[in-house]
Amino acid sequence: MTTGIYHRADGTFLNYEKEERNSPGLVYLHGLMSSKDSKKGVFLKETAKRLGLSYLSFDFSGHGQSWGQPQDIQIGRCLRDAMEMIEQLTTGPQILLGSSMGGWIALLTAIRLSHRIAGVVGLAAGPDFTKWIWNDLLSEEYRDRLRNGEILGPSEETHGYCFTYDLFKDSEAYFLLDKPTSYTGPVVLLNGDKDLFVPPKIAFQIKDQLVSSDVDVRIIKGAEHALSTPSELQKIENAIMYLLKKKEK
Repeated sequence: MTTGIYHRADGTFLNYEKEERNSPGLVYLHGLMSSKDSKKGVFLKETAKRLGLSYLSFDFSGHGQSWGQPQDIQIGRCLRDAMEMIEQLTTGPQILLGSSMGGWIALLTAIRLSHRIAGVVGLAAGPDFTKWIWNDLLSEEYRDRLRNGEILGPSEETHGYCFTYDLFKDSEAYFLLDKPTSYTGPVVLLNGDKDLFVPPKIAFQIKDQLVSSDVDVRIIKGAEHALSTPSELQKIENAIMYLLKKKEK
């Protein structure tokens, strides 16, 4: 496994790890305030090796060992990260595995790089999560504090997340659940029925908005948001195998 730093002319950089094997490769896109070294990331790296597939993972801007702080996180910035890393560091078709926020980024990336994407696996994918946090979870007091430039979290009160007004405003350009999503390739959406952060109804909303006719929603009984128990990880591998078999046909 090769580790490295992808440097940009503007001084920002992304920490990544990759291995060239067979295609389609696997690309892991982690969740908000997580990293490429999450339990799912480690599992997917091992899975790629076992299956003889290329693998790429990286820390989004504002995460892990990449440039930036939590207050620098923006959806548009993460999308730029994903597109550049795929275009610069991978060859051939790729299967995107996006966790929570990473699932949002995976869908946005699949739309823009559809010729490179062999399939998408959403792991409690959370497109538009900023909209429902802003509208349904934040009080008007907190919204005013954000508008005035205050940074909320990371703290116990915010469940370890960090929120800025820039994150919410930037994300408005990338909402997916209010219009058709033009990706036409195969998609598997895994969601736990005990997920308190991204409820199962979101997976069905994604399905309904996807133009693709090949969307498989899999609700895992008893599973929470992390999807990281041994049986849940096995279901992620099953989803990968499902997409690989489709690619062979």
